[in-house]
Amino acid sequence: MNGLPGIVFEHRDGGSPLESIRTPNGSVAHIPTLYLYGQVTQPGVMRYQAGSYTSLQVVLKPHALQTLLGLNASMMTNSIVDLSEFADTTFQLQMVEAGSVGEQVRLITRFLADKLGQARNRDCLIEESLCHIQQGGARAIHKPTF
Repeated sequence: MNGLPGIVFEHRDGGSPLESIRTPNGSVAHIPTLYLYGQVTQPGVMRYQAGSYTSLQVVLKPHALQTLLGLNASMMTNSIVDLSEFADTTFQLQMVEAGSVGEQVRLITRFLADKLGQARNRDCLIEESLCHIQQGGARAIHKPTF
């Protein structure tokens, strides 16, 4: 529980390897392969299917939800939402069909940069973070925090 929202892409053969998420307040099944999660304030158990899968996560600062997606971070607390509500209908398919993690990083970086370009207010921290990712490729995904 780090209290920060983020975006997760996980897939195995085009579907989500995550079967369910259980918290003290209940459980969620039918997890999308590409989703946005809010600030996590309670412990949870994530149940995965057996086998290997691809996982990519972008950790955001709470204010980035407002800047990039027009969401109030408090409305997303302990929740997940399919990222397709904020992305082009082909974005998830592009992520699944990407030939490498590096290509997936480029796709998600471009998605975030496009959202930043549509933002009403300029956010220098987010701009600098996206530049670090673009310059460093997949290695830099672990360095910046939006």
